[in-house]
Amino acid sequence: MFVKMYQYYIHPEKTEQFWAVQKKAHSLYTKYVQYRVHFLHDEKNPSRWLEIQYYPNQESYEKGQRLVNEDQEIKELWKAFQSVLDPRYQIIQEEQFSSVELDGNGEMEMG
Repeated sequence: MFVKMYQYYIHPEKTEQFWAVQKKAHSLYTKYVQYRVHFLHDEKNPSRWLEIQYYPNQESYEKGQRLVNEDQEIKELWKAFQSVLDPRYQIIQEEQFSSVELDGNGEMEMG
């Protein structure tokens, strides 16, 4: 499994707009790529969010990204996303990982 993780800061008063953007983005992404997404909200810093996206493999992620980036709607969604960022932090961190899990016998399974 291929995993992308993003950390960003959303202005606390713009959370509803953030979710509206995420809903539209999710709808767009699922047209082009198979993936799951989880969001984690920092309880100590209400602006801080982690977004974790799971893909079957890196190739499907890259193919999906190419297709998504060709869709004109994604540019509009990117602008809308930028408008909800907390201006105190204006930073988006992006990382990628391969998944490692333990099976029922405690053996490692590389994803």
